Amino acid sequence: MSLTSLRASLRETWRRGSPGVVEPAERDSVVAAAVTRRYVILALGMTLAYEAFYLLYDPLRLAPVLILNGLIGAAYSSAFLIGRSGHQRAASLVALLGPLVQITIVSSGLSRRAGFHLFDLTAGVLAFLMLTDEQRVERWCVVILSIVAFGFVHLNYPIERVSVRLPLDVLDRMFVVNGVCSMALLYTAAALFHQQLKGQRDLLSVQADHMASLAQTDVLAQVPNRRRLMDVLARNANLPQVPYTVALVDLDHFKRVNDTHGHAAGDVVLAKVAAILMTSIRTSDVVGRWGGEEFILVMPATPLHRVGDLLERVRAKVAAETIEYDDVRIRVTVSIGAADARGGMTYQDAMRIADDRLYVAKRRGRNRVVSSDDEPT
Repeated sequence: MSLTSLRASLRETWRRGSPGVVEPAERDSVVAAAVTRRYVILALGMTLAYEAFYLLYDPLRLAPVLILNGLIGAAYSSAFLIGRSGHQRAASLVALLGPLVQITIVSSGLSRRAGFHLFDLTAGVLAFLMLTDEQRVERWCVVILSIVAFGFVHLNYPIERVSVRLPLDVLDRMFVVNGVCSMALLYTAAALFHQQLKGQRDLLSVQADHMASLAQTDVLAQVPNRRRLMDVLARNANLPQVPYTVALVDLDHFKRVNDTHGHAAGDVVLAKVAAILMTSIRTSDVVGRWGGEEFILVMPATPLHRVGDLLERVRAKVAAETIEYDDVRIRVTVSIGAADARGGMTYQDAMRIADDRLYVAKRRGRNRVVSSDDEPT
């Protein structure tokens, strides 16, 4: 994905407020952009709330704090606009470093008793959500700066030496509010961490399921492959009291198709026949490619005498289909041999019987279904 398309994805993320659909390599940036957006909106709201408090309480005495607060509000607004334009790294750094400067200066005026420096510690935690693994240097710089800023304020700004004196009860209330808000930020960060971990687990689960599906799917025919079919047969064989039917479906004269029209045409024919088989079976049945031009139908909990009509419909449907490839019309037929497993018979035994009946169908002229040993020749 190009930088332009990445920025477009990030812009969409900021508009919607949630991660969009992007390539895996850009996923961290999109998540970081979404978290930064939410944090900037929350921080801007808190800044405006304090601005209103300062204006209502004593705007003349708190004029320096008012000005600084306004500048930080402008910084948050800039971070929002920067992120909206797709520059996630810059937006995150402005949103994280701006408060460190603000809190250090405000604490020098109001003293550490107001508790603003508690927010310094939240910046170090939020850095892990707002900066990606590729931005680990910036991430750890923010963590170190947040710790240094907290320690500097706590050790160098004693309560007695302040430039803006407020009543102690007001400072105590501010400490409570700031303590609650900073802890709320930490709890929110923990929840977001949990959400990210859950998302990663869900993603890994989906990827594992996808890989398992690929390992058990025939790439050409897009049906279960031999490995998956053997699992299906083994599961049915583990229920000896429940009969099931196995049918081998083999394309007639398939080599002639390859020799006449090429292997690419043969691949199209195989895929088309697989699609016909898939649309012809019941939802409980399984069809897969056993190898070459041979497919298998597995019909669980179904004795052979109940599937004769279904197999005949499959044969007729394939014979009636015209397959087009490069302006060439190709007609193919299939021969089918079927057997059911009952009375403790292994699936290998059932497969061997079905295979014998398939060869009987071939000897009798192909394009037919053979499901018993006593059918007329």
